[in-house]
Amino acid sequence: MKMTIAAVVVLLLPFVIFMGTYQELVINGEVVQERDTNFFAPVAALIALAIAWQIAFVWETEQDRQPKWKAVAGLIAVGAVAQGVFGLI
Repeated sequence: MKMTIAAVVVLLLPFVIFMGTYQELVINGEVVQERDTNFFAPVAALIALAIAWQIAFVWETEQDRQPKWKAVAGLIAVGAVAQGVFGLI
């Protein structure tokens, strides 16, 4: 349970912490394009993937082997991949 909370916190951190670049294209005083790239998002995604791997494949007790934890790890992994990709776009 603690690992899932840690993964969720890591996945939410890039929404709070921005370490990257911001660019905007202004033509005739009007902003026509904005682009921000958060380089912290892929780092957080890799950390969340490591936590998901830990949840899915490292078991301390028999309760940790339940299929629900593999499903939770899968959801965390999908969220981590999405976070990494959308953080760079």
